[in-house]
Amino acid sequence: MKAEYVEKQREYEEKKARAKALQLRLTCTICGAKPRTLLKCPCGTTQYCSTDCQRIDWRERGHRKACKKIRKRAAEAPTPPPSPPRDVFYGPAPRSRADEVRARIAAEHEAARALREANPEQEPTSARFGSRCPICLEEWDVNATRVFRVCCCRTVCQSCEDKIGNACPLCRLPRAETNAELLARLRRHVENEVPEAIAHLANAYSRGYYDLVKSDKKAAKIYRRAVELGDVQAIVNLGTLYVTGSGVKLDKKKAEELFRMAADRGDAFAQCNLGFLLDSEQRFEEAFRYYALAADQGDTGAECNLGCCYRDGDGTEQSAKKAAKLFRRAVERGNLRAMCALALLYVHGEGVKQSNQKANQLYRIAADRGSALGQCNLGSRYALEGKFVDAARYYKLSAEQGYSKAEFNLAQCYHHGDGVERDLEIAKRWFARASAKGDSDAMYSLGLCCVDLSGEVTQNTAEHMREAIRWLESAVAAGHETAGKVLSDLQAWLQRFESSQCPGPSEPSNAPAAAAATPSESQAVAAATAESKAKAAAAKAAVAKAWALTAPSRRKQK
Repeated sequence: MKAEYVEKQREYEEKKARAKALQLRLTCTICGAKPRTLLKCPCGTTQYCSTDCQRIDWRERGHRKACKKIRKRAAEAPTPPPSPPRDVFYGPAPRSRADEVRARIAAEHEAARALREANPEQEPTSARFGSRCPICLEEWDVNATRVFRVCCCRTVCQSCEDKIGNACPLCRLPRAETNAELLARLRRHVENEVPEAIAHLANAYSRGYYDLVKSDKKAAKIYRRAVELGDVQAIVNLGTLYVTGSGVKLDKKKAEELFRMAADRGDAFAQCNLGFLLDSEQRFEEAFRYYALAADQGDTGAECNLGCCYRDGDGTEQSAKKAAKLFRRAVERGNLRAMCALALLYVHGEGVKQSNQKANQLYRIAADRGSALGQCNLGSRYALEGKFVDAARYYKLSAEQGYSKAEFNLAQCYHHGDGVERDLEIAKRWFARASAKGDSDAMYSLGLCCVDLSGEVTQNTAEHMREAIRWLESAVAAGHETAGKVLSDLQAWLQRFESSQCPGPSEPSNAPAAAAATPSESQAVAAATAESKAKAAAAKAAVAKAWALTAPSRRKQK
C-alpha cells in the first residue's frame, strides 16, 4: 500500500513539474527536451534545444513567415505612453474593497433565494421520470410526446428515442425483438410493484398495445392498482374512463375527485380535464382557474380553452384581445384548434384587425395538417366566395374524419348540386351520418331530401314521405324551429294520400290536384302550394346556414 502511494506521488510531481516547465518555457517547442540552454526565437513565442529543431520549425512548419509577421506587428504597434507617477500617500494604508464585494455577493444570494421562494420549482409528478429527459437533460415539454422505455421503466423524449440504437443507453439492455418479449419485461416490473409499469400495462390494455386484446374494463382494474401506489398518469387516465363510462360505470363525481388529486400535484392534463368537466357543469369561474393553471405550464390545449373563456366571457370578463393573445401563444406551438379560433377572430375583426387573407392562411395551415374543423371552415370560406368545387373537396376531407358539420355541408352540396353532380342518394347518406350524431339541421334537411326523393321515385312516394315525417319528428324533438310547420303539412298530405290510395305527384305541394276539383280540395291545393313555398324557403335557409363558420369549443385533453 505504501509503495503504491509513493508511486502515485512521484507521478503527480512529475506531471506538475512538466506543466510548470511548459509554463516557464523551459522545454523545446518541437521535441519537448529540457536542455541547459535554449535557443530563443526572435519573435519570443518559441524556443529550441538545437538548430535542428529550429530548422524543422522554420522550414517544415512554416514558422519563418509567422515569425516575420509577429515581429513586424510588434514594430508597428504604437508605444504605450508612460504610466503616470504613483501618488504617494502618507498615513494608514487604504482599505481594500473586499467588504464591498462580500456585501454584493451576499445581496445577490439573498435575491436568488427570494426568487426561488417566490417561484418554487415544480416537483416532478414521478420520481422515476424526473423533471427532464435523462438522456439530453432537456426539461419536459408538456406538449411533447414522451416515450416509455419498458426495459428500465424510464421515459425519454421523442427525439432521443429516434436516436437510440439496439441497446438502451440507460440500462444497456438490448432492444426486444418481439411484442411478447416486451410484454414479459413489462410484467416483471409489474410484479415488482413499479407504479409506472403498472400504469403502462393498463395503457396497453386500453389501447391494444403488444398484441393485447383491448379491454377498458381490465385497464380500469389495473389503473386502480397504480392509483393506490400514487401514479399521477394512472389517476388521470382512470378519471377519463369515469367521464366516458368506458370499462366502468359513468361517475363524473368520482372523475372530478381523481382529476383534483392529480391537479393538486401539478399535472397540466389533469388541470385542463378538470376545467373542462367543471365547464360542462356550468361552473365557469372554477373552470377558468384550472385552465389558467394548466396554461401557465405551457399546455396549448388549456391555452386554447382559456382563450375560449375570454372570447365567450365564461368565468371572466369578456375580452377578445386577451383571447387573441392566448390563441397566438397556442398557434406558435402548433395547436390546430387555436389556429381555427384565431382565424375566426380575423374573419370578424374581434380583438385583431380584420383580415380575410390571414384567416384563410390559418385555415389552410390547419386543414393541411389534418384538422377536420379547419377543413370544414376552409370549405365554408370557399363556399361563401362561390368556389363550390374547392368547398366540396374540403368538406369531403373533413366529413371522412367524422366531423358532423362537414357531413351536413357536404350533403347540402350533393342535395343542391353545388360543386358536385346532384345526387340525392349520396346526399341522403351524408345527412343520415350527421343526423346520427344529433344534428337537428341535418335531421330537418334529411326530411326535405326524402321529400325530393319521393318526387323523383314515384313508386315509393308514400314510403319516402313516411321516412321524411320520421326525420322531421326527430328534428322537432331536437328543437328545430322550422321543422314543426313542414311536419304538420306533410302529415296532412300523407293522410289524404293514404285515404285516396292514389299515386302522388312529383311534389307534395301538388298532390291534391290529382283528385276531383271539389271546393275543399281546391283549398287543399292552395294550402299545398303555400306549403311548397314554405318548404323551398326553409330549404334555402338551411343552405344559407350550412356555410356558416364553426367556432372551436372548449375540449378536454386526451
